[in-house]
Amino acid sequence: MKLRCPACHAENSLDAFLGADAARSMIAAALAMPSAISRPLVDYLAMFRSPNRALSFDRLQKLLAELKPMIDSAMVTRGGMDRAAPLAVWQAGLEQMVELRNGNKLTLPLKSHGYLLEIVASLAEKSAAKAEADLEEGRRKGQHRAAGSNGPDAGPRRADIARSERINRVGADLSLGLIDEAAALSALRAEGLSELAVQRLAEQHRRDA
Repeated sequence: MKLRCPACHAENSLDAFLGADAARSMIAAALAMPSAISRPLVDYLAMFRSPNRALSFDRLQKLLAELKPMIDSAMVTRGGMDRAAPLAVWQAGLEQMVELRNGNKLTLPLKSHGYLLEIVASLAEKSAAKAEADLEEGRRKGQHRAAGSNGPDAGPRRADIARSERINRVGADLSLGLIDEAAALSALRAEGLSELAVQRLAEQHRRDA
């Protein structure tokens, strides 16, 4: 029974595929990759194959071993720097490589992961910048809401603050002698204070006087 490797297109018998340690490791690693990137990953690995030469399983195993730790950890290492690279970023990077190949914009076969890592690192930076901008926008909106300038409760809050300010002003005017006790008590009743609260304030004013 003959089988063809989907990555390198090499043909061999089933026994040969299952009997090679490197083949088993390569297949297991490929299957362990998230399904979202498995197809573009296979297409990407095929870019390392020379037109007239099969890509060995040892080579495939090495290529996967270089990528898998970064994909699993959602990181990309390039230029001595580690950047957060979620699965969606890796998927986008691999798909971009496939698009470049389909547009004949790559020199094949590839020799290393350098071009892919450059793309993924760039996408990771853009993703981080967008996340930071979204976070800052969320903070700004949160502060705006906290200030009470928007939202269904903004009107009642402003009304309560204004009422408290008027009540405090009555007390201040009474203390300064700008109004007498009768006028002050009348104003407090108009603000909706209970009679008990009004009388207590009157007693407090008499003691202070």
